Amino acid sequence: MICRVAVFFFLAALPFLVQAGSCPGDESFDKARDVVADLQRIVTPDGVQDTYTARIGGIDQWLQVRGKDRANPMLLFVHGGPSSPAMPSAWQWQRPLEEYFTVAHYDQRGAGKTHRANDPGAVAGTLTIDRFVEDAIEVAEHLRARYGKGKLVLVGHSWARWWRRTPRCAGRTCSTPTSASARSSIPASMRS
Repeated sequence: MICRVAVFFFLAALPFLVQAGSCPGDESFDKARDVVADLQRIVTPDGVQDTYTARIGGIDQWLQVRGKDRANPMLLFVHGGPSSPAMPSAWQWQRPLEEYFTVAHYDQRGAGKTHRANDPGAVAGTLTIDRFVEDAIEVAEHLRARYGKGKLVLVGHSWARWWRRTPRCAGRTCSTPTSASARSSIPASMRS
C-alpha cells in the first residue's frame, strides 16, 4: 500500500518535474544557426550569395543563388519530391560545386519557403506537371536575365529529371546532364 501511494505521488509530481527541465526554446539553436550561417558565407570579392523571392507562374517563389565567382557557369538545381526542397540542406554538399559554378536553387510551388509564402488553397489547383515545367522555364529565364547568362546547366534530382525531356527545354535555356549514359538516353534534337 505504501508503495502504491509513493508511486501515485511520483506520477502526480512527474509533470512538474518535467516542466522544470522544459524543452529548450528557439534561442538554444541560435549558436548552431550562427555556425551554419558562417559556414555558408561567400567571402570572395566576385562571389554571389542571394536568397530572394521572384514572381514565377503567378506566385512568389523562393530562389537561392550562390557561388564564388559570378562569371562561372550557372547550374539550376531542380529539387525532387515534388515537395522535397534542397535549399535547407544544400550547404552540406554543394560547397565544392560553388568553386566552379554559380548554383541556383528554387523551392517549387507547394514546397519549402514557396509553400509558406503563398495561400495553399490558391496553389492547390495548379500542382500539375505542366505548371512545374512552366515554372522551371520561367525560373531559368529569370536567372539568365538577372545574372546575364546565355545558358544554364540543368540538374534535376529524383522526380525533377523529367524536365530534361520536355521539348520546351530543347535549344532554350539548359544543357542536358553531362554523364555519357544520361546524355545518350536523350534524343540528339533535345541536347543543347
